[in-house]
Amino acid sequence: MGAAARWLNQMTDADRLTVAASSVPSFAPLFAGHTIPLDNASLADYRVLTTNQPTNQPTNQTITLGFLDHAVIYTNTAPFEQAGYLATHIGPEDLILLDAETPLLRRYDGPGTLVSAADLPNQATVAARLAELSAGRSQIWLVSDPAASPITAAHLRQVLEAIATPAATATIASATITLYATPNTQYPIPDIQHAARATFGDYLILVDAILPDTPVNTSFPILLRWQVPVSTPTDLHVSLYLRDPTGHTWTEVGQPVLNDVTFPTSAWDPGEWADNVLTLKPPARLPPGAYAIELTVADSEGAQLGAWDAGGQFWGVSVPLGNVEIAPPARPAGVAPCTNGHTLTAGPLLACVPDGSTARLSSPKSELAEVLPSQAIPSGDTLTLALTWSAAAPPQADYRVRWRLLNTAGSVALEQTADLSPYATSRWRASDSFEARYDLWLDSALPTTVYTLALNVLAPDGRPLWTEDEILTTVELLPRDRSFELPANISHPLDLALGSVVHLRGFDLTPPPSPPELGGTEGGLQPGDTLSLTLYWQADGPTDLPYTVFVHLVGPDGQLHGQMDRPPAGGAAPTTSWAPGQVVVDEIPLTVAADAPAGAYHIVVGMYDAVSGGRLPVTDGSGQSLPDNQAILPVEIAVSGGQP
Repeated sequence: MGAAARWLNQMTDADRLTVAASSVPSFAPLFAGHTIPLDNASLADYRVLTTNQPTNQPTNQTITLGFLDHAVIYTNTAPFEQAGYLATHIGPEDLILLDAETPLLRRYDGPGTLVSAADLPNQATVAARLAELSAGRSQIWLVSDPAASPITAAHLRQVLEAIATPAATATIASATITLYATPNTQYPIPDIQHAARATFGDYLILVDAILPDTPVNTSFPILLRWQVPVSTPTDLHVSLYLRDPTGHTWTEVGQPVLNDVTFPTSAWDPGEWADNVLTLKPPARLPPGAYAIELTVADSEGAQLGAWDAGGQFWGVSVPLGNVEIAPPARPAGVAPCTNGHTLTAGPLLACVPDGSTARLSSPKSELAEVLPSQAIPSGDTLTLALTWSAAAPPQADYRVRWRLLNTAGSVALEQTADLSPYATSRWRASDSFEARYDLWLDSALPTTVYTLALNVLAPDGRPLWTEDEILTTVELLPRDRSFELPANISHPLDLALGSVVHLRGFDLTPPPSPPELGGTEGGLQPGDTLSLTLYWQADGPTDLPYTVFVHLVGPDGQLHGQMDRPPAGGAAPTTSWAPGQVVVDEIPLTVAADAPAGAYHIVVGMYDAVSGGRLPVTDGSGQSLPDNQAILPVEIAVSGGQP
């Protein structure tokens, strides 16, 4: 490899060449130009291999060391073929656009103007570049390379199709070349504003994301494009989640946000952008259907960052990217083994029930899931149960399941029915096998005692298939500490409603609000100081979804300079567990950001669903809706010592 690098370094333009090498770490430190993996060989002028792999490309040089090691250098002939095609079809006034930095940039010397759009981070910059280059031209050619970023390729196509019509296409070597004809030479370029998928504070922008547009049933990639508008003081980490319509997470993947040379965000320059690819691997027995792809970003301490959409609407900490369709497996997975449990038979279906199975406290839309011993579940929480079903023969009907909680007298205290699987059983084949997850909400009105959990399978007409319910386990419903009295000395009483059952009755603040004189007055907070905010919630009953409280510290510039997002009482009192009249005292630390400017600040409060990002609507005592579904607390905070 070293000998091959030295041979290429002798070329007069070596520092401008790109080489695809079979061993990038071995080759790159020795080569004067740019080195890329063989997967992106269409972007390279040459390929360097350490074995004589079959190829129809000409060999420039074979480097042999002794009788053991050798390297072979091949020319990438594709750009020469593409340049020849373009030279015979292009007019002097035509524009040629590349969606990748290919060797065609160095090999084409024909008529027309040839430029690359690979350095443009978003659709707005693509539109601006086209507006600059396309005036007076009636034909634009797009050269699409297979190694181009799908995001760049999509941005180019979308802008081009807004102003021109594809007139002809040809595949030349590894590229697709498309001619776009414009109706006239004075066409307007659309005024496209940059609409990012999401922004995470001031430090990170999710420019765009590409998801599979056809059904998948194996591992699949998600392409993300990131940009940092300013220097990022911490390394950021991205996580992707595959979630079903009920909010259960079936698989996830995460990695640091990295640039092209694998540097974390703290090493990026302001304005720098890069593409990352994360691969999600569906579980083997995942039911076919539509699943949501969601994204979160965390700092180096693991704290998840709040996100905003292109319109400035707060999304919570989870950004929805879109849906993917999981297709049925090509071959049935086979009957699931049942080595640590026992098998239940229901018509053509078999279920493996783990012996001594534990109940899982799971509100799938929160971050509080944990396994509790002895099936002990706090009142008002959700019991999530998972069973794997298999088909001994093709089912001919759609089956359902019935869950019951039986009290010590054997009476039914709670009953719930659900589809046996989200993938209708009438569509199953013999030996198909899928996991199913069920949520059983334990109403806070249930007496706190020990119950028996029972299961039955229902035919389409509602008839139980088993004469007697199958007893699975016992569930102990634990009491919660609840208070139903509001403190008499709330320093700032309020009368605000969030949704239909949640009320904000007031708040306390330590230290107390600063005097109205700002700009360095004594008593003003300093960047890095922490406020202690206590919110007093009162409920008319439980909510349908587990909501997260958000608290934002908004500065004189209208930007966030401190925030806290978490379930009420730090997770000890999820909103789905609230009882009518219950009072929840929610103590929240709120730290002023280190770069907070001096001036007057306000505190903004609300609740949102961490899965969808949807906020509970906020209304005042007269029933008037508050803007942006948030409450601005009636206090002013002075921050001094920062930059005005």
